[in-house]
Amino acid sequence: MSDAIVEVIDLWKSFDANDVLRGLTFSVARGETLVIMGGSGSGKTVLLRHVAGLLQQDRGQVRTFGINIEHLGEEELLPIRRRMGYVFQGGALFDSLSTYENVAYPLREHTSLREDEIRDRVVRHLGLVGLGPDILPLLPAELSGGMRKRVGIARALTVEPEILLFDEPTAGLDPTNSRMVADLIGQLRTGVCDTAIVVTHDLDLTRAVADRVAILIEGQFAALGALDAVLASDDAAVQAFLSGDMGSSGASRGPRHSYEGGSRPPRTPPAPALGAPRAGCADAPVGCADAPVGCGRTGQSRGAPRPPDSSTGSR
Repeated sequence: MSDAIVEVIDLWKSFDANDVLRGLTFSVARGETLVIMGGSGSGKTVLLRHVAGLLQQDRGQVRTFGINIEHLGEEELLPIRRRMGYVFQGGALFDSLSTYENVAYPLREHTSLREDEIRDRVVRHLGLVGLGPDILPLLPAELSGGMRKRVGIARALTVEPEILLFDEPTAGLDPTNSRMVADLIGQLRTGVCDTAIVVTHDLDLTRAVADRVAILIEGQFAALGALDAVLASDDAAVQAFLSGDMGSSGASRGPRHSYEGGSRPPRTPPAPALGAPRAGCADAPVGCADAPVGCGRTGQSRGAPRPPDSSTGSR
């Protein structure tokens, strides 16, 4: 599709003997919010990292802004990532840096703005997520969970991205803060950034922000289509997921056939990996914050520095 910001074609990915993604195909148009739902361990985050060029697929194509990124090196990927804002599940904040320095990080790394311009942009984008300049000197440990989420979103916005990638934006939040984040994601579409991919298991968030929904089960889409159509699907696997009647990985014994655009690919093993494995970790901020944030998994991702510790809810 000509107005697609992201196109994924026949995407396969495995770790060791585990096939995580099996022949996924979809696109995201400019101005659209696609929500990808699935249980824990279903491959949602792995899929999002492929879109950002953080993981090398085993087979298939990922096209972002009209550019095939699967064979690009780190230097070639940088200008593409700077057009994205990636909001990580834990906020991906450096626990030793103040809120100001966390939000300013991508601007220092990737722009030549003067300090007064950096400060103006930091304050402005914190204001967009409902936070005032009084939190600028605070460390992540001094912020609530909801505030850390919003600081992570503000950092993603500082480079004024064309698409936002949200990884479980309401995970770990109470209902009040979850609604606040859902409302914020909706508000960002009106003049700030109108295109997004959101991965989540949160049905309330999905109802609040989605134009289209994909449900990921056992590495394939059990459903992909308009929000109302997917939620009303009579597919057994889709309804099992929506009702919570399946395991943590999203596995279900029911048939799967509710797929926009036709049948899903056959369950055959992926072809050998394209090129040599890349050392690094599978989790790193892109676009909004090319900061060293990661999970430490080696041999599966494009090169990226090690992250701050995320055990306290900040990275």
